[in-house]
Amino acid sequence: GDTRGLAFAYYGRGKIYTKKVQFDLAEADFSKSIAIHIEMGEKLGLAMAYQKMGELYMRKKDFSKAGEFLLQSLELSDKYKMRMTKTKTSYMLYEVFKEQLNIEKALYYLEMHHAEQEANVNNQTRQIVNSYTLINKMEAQALQDKMQIERVEIMEKKDRAEYAAKVRQDFLSNMSHEIRTPLNAIITIANLLKPRRGDEEKQLLESLKFASANLFSLINDILDFTKLETGKVELENRPGYIS
Repeated sequence: GDTRGLAFAYYGRGKIYTKKVQFDLAEADFSKSIAIHIEMGEKLGLAMAYQKMGELYMRKKDFSKAGEFLLQSLELSDKYKMRMTKTKTSYMLYEVFKEQLNIEKALYYLEMHHAEQEANVNNQTRQIVNSYTLINKMEAQALQDKMQIERVEIMEKKDRAEYAAKVRQDFLSNMSHEIRTPLNAIITIANLLKPRRGDEEKQLLESLKFASANLFSLINDILDFTKLETGKVELENRPGYIS
């Protein structure tokens, strides 16, 4: 039921018959193809079938009929901007009129062929440039996407590192504060007990006080460390000594 496909099937088989020099069978198939394309309003297929019919008559040395079909193919090709068909048909017309010794027309169609060839090259060049530009855009977009993914990954790593640092700082800060509370109580109690005891007990209390003071200093260092990481350190100016 594919009428258009049938027309192209006749066209293809006609080309085979032409190669096999079975010209009558080829002519019959090209004629059927032309009739269907005319009925279907298929311009490209019709121009191609006219061209092949012209080629067939050229091989049969019937240049007059060949010219008739080729001119019909050229008219359709020119009207509907079929550059490749027009390029090939114009060269075939050059050969037809050269065989007929009509040098003026032969040169006319040869010039047309060269002009179409140049136009085709320019068109292909534009397509190549456009394709190259598109490829560059695609590569640039791919690079931008890659950079965006890398940016996201870097931000995620940064966030994770900052979160881990915050958890560590919070832990150290809370731990230090929690230890300072009972330690303050120990130091205070030691100071209160010192006047009430004998010399030996006072010495022990003094040792306890000394150890507590060292521990208290260590805890303060931990707190300073957490402040240093968070940028909350405040410098305190004191007079110094140079030895």
